[in-house]
Amino acid sequence: MPERCSPRVRLPEILAVLSLVLLALAVRALGFESVFVGDDVIFPPADAQYHLRRALYTFANFPKLLLFDSYINYPGGASVPWPPLYDFLLGSSARLLARDTHGFEVVAAWAAPFLSASAIIPIHLAGRRLDSPALGLVAGLFFALLPINIIFARIGNPDHHAAVAAIGAWLLFAWLRAIDPGDSKRSVWGAAALLFVTRSCLLLTWHGSLLYVAVADGLLLITGAQRGARRTLWVEGISAVACATLIAPILLLSPAPLGGDYSAIALSWLHFLTVAAIAVVSAGLLVVEERWPERGAAARLGTLLLLGAALLLSLWLLPGPRAGLEPALEFLTLADGFGDRTGEQLPLFRFEGRMAGLAATTSWGLYAYLIPLVPLVAWWLLRRPGAGREARASALPLAAWGAVFGALTISQQRYGNDFAPAASLLFAIALLGVGRAVSARWSTKPEQFRGAPLVAALLCVCLYGPAMVNFLGPRLGSSWAALEAGAPLASRDGVAATLTDFCRRVRALTPETSSYLEPGPQPEYGILAPANIGHALHYVARRATATDPFWAYIGRENWDLSLSFHASRSEADALERAAALNGRFVVTLPGAVPGTIVAQLHNHDGRAIRVRGALEHFRLLTEAPATGAPIQAIFGRGSNGLAPYKLFEIVRGAALEVRAEPGQRVTASVSLVTPRGRAFVYQNGGWIGPDGAARFILPYPTEAAPPDDAPGRGSSAGVTTAQGPYWVRVGARESIVRVSPEDVRDGKRVLPELEDGAGG
Repeated sequence: MPERCSPRVRLPEILAVLSLVLLALAVRALGFESVFVGDDVIFPPADAQYHLRRALYTFANFPKLLLFDSYINYPGGASVPWPPLYDFLLGSSARLLARDTHGFEVVAAWAAPFLSASAIIPIHLAGRRLDSPALGLVAGLFFALLPINIIFARIGNPDHHAAVAAIGAWLLFAWLRAIDPGDSKRSVWGAAALLFVTRSCLLLTWHGSLLYVAVADGLLLITGAQRGARRTLWVEGISAVACATLIAPILLLSPAPLGGDYSAIALSWLHFLTVAAIAVVSAGLLVVEERWPERGAAARLGTLLLLGAALLLSLWLLPGPRAGLEPALEFLTLADGFGDRTGEQLPLFRFEGRMAGLAATTSWGLYAYLIPLVPLVAWWLLRRPGAGREARASALPLAAWGAVFGALTISQQRYGNDFAPAASLLFAIALLGVGRAVSARWSTKPEQFRGAPLVAALLCVCLYGPAMVNFLGPRLGSSWAALEAGAPLASRDGVAATLTDFCRRVRALTPETSSYLEPGPQPEYGILAPANIGHALHYVARRATATDPFWAYIGRENWDLSLSFHASRSEADALERAAALNGRFVVTLPGAVPGTIVAQLHNHDGRAIRVRGALEHFRLLTEAPATGAPIQAIFGRGSNGLAPYKLFEIVRGAALEVRAEPGQRVTASVSLVTPRGRAFVYQNGGWIGPDGAARFILPYPTEAAPPDDAPGRGSSAGVTTAQGPYWVRVGARESIVRVSPEDVRDGKRVLPELEDGAGG
């Protein structure tokens, strides 16, 4: 028989758990050389950057929260869809530990590894409760080395995923305690308090927390009803009442959530109603159990079904909750139109025509192929003869938890992070079962099980083989080389570094905008850019955008206008949509749809192409080096030799007017050099009309300077610069024209005087 779990925790066990915490922290710190580059801290694009923007607000204005942000969904702004707890704690912690923005970024870079490593503690406690300290340690080892969690919780990635997994681990432990809270009043109250705290933290951290609530609380209600477990129902009901009481005033004091008062994509009254419904169902089951205690399991489950169906039907009949749930269902089923653009939502394996994301064996090792089977195996082992009361009580609910999150993981890789705590327990149960079976062949004495944990640990590491080779090994080699060299060896041409450097140039070359770290008027202008770099522009460039990785959820009108701008095939249409969005600058990327204005800008710098003349109101300010990697490189797409990013200013342009004999061709050309040293010629032209004049626009000044009020205006070295005046030619006659920045800004008329000549 295996050693039963003792309530007393011994020093060797504590040291073993601390060792696993340090191991988890160490492997999540691999890759530090790509994060701390010189004096810079480099963060990945997308959601991590917006967590930084929001946490920085609290860091600068403690204890204030950024609940409504005028820098997203610009113009107009929007309520931030994420609950505030994680960003508030991140900013508050940095406030205690750092003095300036650089210190804030260092704290933020380490937040995810520390949060993730801390999840080892509840995972160990859960394994200890289910079986023995050995199970807790094997589960902790599994989690410490799990690549999918390392990816989400790696150093320099201050996204909410690490916090969600850590809270999810504590929720799992609280949930196991609630299934069998014990016989004493103290243990019941302790289980209720722990469930209340973990559920509340999850609701206040992740806007998708209803998924956890549906699984955890749904299974608790089913388990309590099926067994007639009054203590479980009492724990569930009391914790739900306390949770509803906590979030109600928070909702009352918060701005209207995105998606309406009953949104499923932001903390809303739908969450309150859901938790309140859990309390009502728990109370109803307790009342029925008190009055008819002798009913069978089928009758109790029937009561649960009736109560649950009545409440669900009531919610569904109300238009607010029903409309609020639709975006969540679309997200889960990838019917929102955005899932195929997000790497996190790619499936674990390729199926139904969907391209798989990161290789399954890289993110899960050989365990990837066992995900569908492990809930069943764990259920069978937890029900084995001699298993303890907690194990037998938790077997079916835990297997169901694993089956749900395992299926979600196969559908979308992002849920692997949410599955990680339960997967650690489930796979540890299976590994320890194998270890015991192997040990049983060595000896028929009770001591046979002493070697089981070692066998399980070795097997745990071996099954991670492909991930060790393809993921952890290269990261370890790179970090070790950096340590030996005594300095980071990372290139600045990676995806994150390229985007960060470019966004810093955007901030330097564009005028400062209002109310970034304090309440006030909305920003004076916005930047039109592809949605997937919106959050990087928010944090690094400190500029407003119409779209970002919040997708259309934060504002359909601006989203549609932005898409229409990027799809425009005439300059007039593009300018009209830019004006509607108050967009003064445009960021372009490779891969724009051929024939669109943004494709002409990025591929040809706005010069004339076969189907369209030169663009007259877009001035190239700067570009990222061609050696850098665009954000599309995450999906294996390069830039085809083009700059990964370009920044254009929308200008009125100097109005060139040339007078000559009607019917003659007029051209105006100027040689330009970008800050990266790339030379090109911009040329515009037309025909002398019947009135003896040709009129067209010149977007580039010959005296280069950043836009007015830009922080970098004191130097022209950072912008695309003219190498001389414009040469204006009409037949054999020519003239040079100098255009000032004021001419371009104000749309002033320029009148050249033509002279006979042989060209310049």
